[in-house]
Amino acid sequence: MTAPETEPFQGATCPGCDRFIGPADACPYCGADSAKAPILRHLRYAALALAAVGLLFLYLMARHSEPPLVRVAEVSSAMNFAKARVAGVVAGVTGGRRGGETNYVAFYLLDEDREIQVRAYRDVARELAETGRIPARGSRVEVTGDLRVAADGRIRLNLLSSDHIRPAGNAGPATAAPTDGRLRKRAP
Repeated sequence: MTAPETEPFQGATCPGCDRFIGPADACPYCGADSAKAPILRHLRYAALALAAVGLLFLYLMARHSEPPLVRVAEVSSAMNFAKARVAGVVAGVTGGRRGGETNYVAFYLLDEDREIQVRAYRDVARELAETGRIPARGSRVEVTGDLRVAADGRIRLNLLSSDHIRPAGNAGPATAAPTDGRLRKRAP
C-alpha cells in the first residue's frame, strides 16, 4: 500500500490558477474565490470579537477591583509603584505651605509592627486641608495609594486622591514618633 499523494500546501492554493495564495479569501493573481469553508471566515471574526470582549471585561475588572490590603512588613522592592491599601494608626502629621496654600501633607502610619510614610501632594493635599480630612495623630485610617520603595529601604505611599483615605475606627494614641521614613520596629 502506498500513501495517497497529498499536496504540500493543501487548501493554500488557488483552485483556478493553482498558485500559492496562503490564507487569502480571493486569489491575488486571478481574482478567483478560494472556496474555503465559510465557517473559517466567520471563525476569524468571532475570535477577534471574543478577544475584544475579553479585554473589555479585563479592563472593567481592573477598574472596579480594590487593591489588596498589605502589611508594611510585607512590602518589598518588587512592589515599587504597586497600588496597595494600608491600615493603621497615625503617628504624626506634617505639611508644607507656600503662599498660603498647602503644597503637601505627610503622616506616618503604624500598622502592627512597622510604619510607613504617607504623602499627598498639590491638589490632593489642598483638598485634604480644605475639607478637614487630614487625619489627626492617634486616629485609625485606611489609605490607598502607590507604593514607592527607594534603594535605601525607605517606603512611602503616595495618595492619588483625597477619596483614598478613610477612617477605620478610633484606636487611641500612637506608640511611636515620626521618623525619617525608614521602616522600624515599634517598641514593645
